[in-house]
Amino acid sequence: MSRYLSKMWVGIEQKIKTLHGVEWRTDRKMIGVVIRSGRGTQCGHFMFWDVSINGEKKTASGAEDRIFPFHYVTLEPHEKPPKDMIPALGFCNDGNDYAFNYNGRPCIITKAAMCGMEQGFEPVPPERCPDKWEIK
Repeated sequence: MSRYLSKMWVGIEQKIKTLHGVEWRTDRKMIGVVIRSGRGTQCGHFMFWDVSINGEKKTASGAEDRIFPFHYVTLEPHEKPPKDMIPALGFCNDGNDYAFNYNGRPCIITKAAMCGMEQGFEPVPPERCPDKWEIK
């Protein structure tokens, strides 16, 4: 089954090298989220979307869930993130929601990307924000 979405959330991960003991290992770190259009192919409960990141065709994949309501694109260590990316902060104190730095405020995704950025994000109450989030 194939379908087209004019606006969807795409999570951006970056490959990073980490040292574990005496060997280097490549891990992935969530660095942000963008809105993109794409053509998708379904395989079971997974979807694979063809999206454009920095003018290059990438495949966003994964199964949406309530914590990460988007599919992922993984960038190589040398690739730059998109200019329109909303930076990731991490999980809230309770571990239930993943927050992003939207216009200087910690926010979580609460609505589909079709609603746009402003309607898609909801501010996180200060008591749910870890001290390490230094938002200006």
